[in-house]
Amino acid sequence: MPPGMTDPPGAWPRRVTKPTESPGESGKEPAAPAQRLVLCTDFKPSRKDGIKVAAGKDWRVLVAGSEIIAGDRIKVTGWADFVLLDGTLLRLDGEMVLQGQDGKPDAELLDGALYADTSATLQVRHEALKATVSGIAMMEQRLHSLDVACLQGSVTCGPVTLGQGRTARLGSEGFSREKAVSFADLQRENRFLKDAPARQTLREDFNDPPGEITGGAIKDGVLVGKGDAETGTLIALRKPVTLRGNEVVRLRFRVDRRTEVVLQFGTAQGNYRHIELNPEPGKWQEVEIPIRDFFKATDPESRLGDGLALLRFQVHDNETAELGVEVDWLEVLSRP
Repeated sequence: MPPGMTDPPGAWPRRVTKPTESPGESGKEPAAPAQRLVLCTDFKPSRKDGIKVAAGKDWRVLVAGSEIIAGDRIKVTGWADFVLLDGTLLRLDGEMVLQGQDGKPDAELLDGALYADTSATLQVRHEALKATVSGIAMMEQRLHSLDVACLQGSVTCGPVTLGQGRTARLGSEGFSREKAVSFADLQRENRFLKDAPARQTLREDFNDPPGEITGGAIKDGVLVGKGDAETGTLIALRKPVTLRGNEVVRLRFRVDRRTEVVLQFGTAQGNYRHIELNPEPGKWQEVEIPIRDFFKATDPESRLGDGLALLRFQVHDNETAELGVEVDWLEVLSRP
């Protein structure tokens, strides 16, 4: 983990005041230092020096290699992306405070707008209002209210749920003014979403073996295989990747002959494949494939999507012949 910056004098809870009692006066052990709850080390501003952070009254520019600690107040010029340690992606156009409670992050929106693509659930607060995001949502601060748009999954406030593709105003009495919304609608109204945010749910650069490999090996950061006609080249993923259905798959690969190349993910429910037709032999190809373009090998009408978990990745020839293949990198991105 990158080293944090030096704490400013008087910052709290980064420093703990030494006890005024001398040892033995009260019979108690000295207080343990306050825990530094790190929430984020990965962030990217749209403008140089575009992120400022304060633990107290003094603002400083957030530079590469810094840590964002629970309680830090953050404001941006332009917009900035923050990838929390739990994998949640936040894009901020304004000002917020990041906190951590019971091991889970939450965000208080002080000003502006916040886009969230969550890995689990995220509580977003504004004044006395609280909303829990499970999926993808955008929230914009209003006078004593929040405009909430749910793009994927749900946003809940108390017992009331705002569903996917809906927007509403959240006030002291709950949601009102509900109507349909799309990401294209939000892009037209919010410049900070013109470049669609993407949350990385899987990235494999093959610098070391990700898991069990069949029909291949890792060589100089590339998965190299010449798998047999039955299984091709197959790798087990480091951990399961559970899908929501909005993801895209990206990879860079090349093969040694022109053929129908099967790119396939294995799940507990079966194998799902996409076919790349006759790529040029010996030439690196970069492809991007919506996850729903992968169809079940035994039922082409069934598509890869929400609730299924990716367990392994496989490349082979559609005619079950031996195929030489190289894969430089593989990733799965969540997009609105």
